[in-house]
Amino acid sequence: GPVVNSGVPSGDLYVARPSLNVAEGVAVGGFLTQGNPLSRQTNSVTGADVRINRNDWLPGNFSLNTYLLRSSDDLIGDRGYAYGLEGRLRTTNWNFAFNHLSTQASFMPALGFVRRPGERMYDAEVRWEPRPTDSEVRYWFFEFEPRVWTDVSGDTQTFQIGTTFFGMRLHSGDEFSLRHFWNGDLLTQPFSPVAGTVIPAGRYDWQSL
Repeated sequence: GPVVNSGVPSGDLYVARPSLNVAEGVAVGGFLTQGNPLSRQTNSVTGADVRINRNDWLPGNFSLNTYLLRSSDDLIGDRGYAYGLEGRLRTTNWNFAFNHLSTQASFMPALGFVRRPGERMYDAEVRWEPRPTDSEVRYWFFEFEPRVWTDVSGDTQTFQIGTTFFGMRLHSGDEFSLRHFWNGDLLTQPFSPVAGTVIPAGRYDWQSL
């Protein structure tokens, strides 16, 4: 049949993801992308990461992932950076986790997606899961999980603090919990959710149970 030109320029796109195990449970890797599916201008992303997964360093299973990326885009004539760090420690009844990522506004991966350019995220989790014996309950759980997004200068943009006061999961798969969420958001400009109403710019917070 006829070939339809959608207006997308032709060109080659490359993606490489090498990885090397340097020790037991420790791997280093690289990132490389080249090309822009929407432009003839060159876009590339290069970077490296380190991944660790060990159960003999701490009392439990410990994992750590960290990465650093750099983008270069000829269309905007700029370079941008992104980095992240994520760790988790899981024991028989406890789960500890943290996650941090940051991207500059100029970080532009043409073969990728950035959730919130020019912002930083801080996320943590503490969860206790005691497991009773001879019970219909598989485990109880209690959890605290804060998450904050800031701009690169450190000003808070949005936040959520989640607390599970009580929860249980049955062997049948059913789950019951009592949770509280405290959320906050910064509106940098007025917002109209429906016709005839306007929410002024400013900081807002709300809670749910």
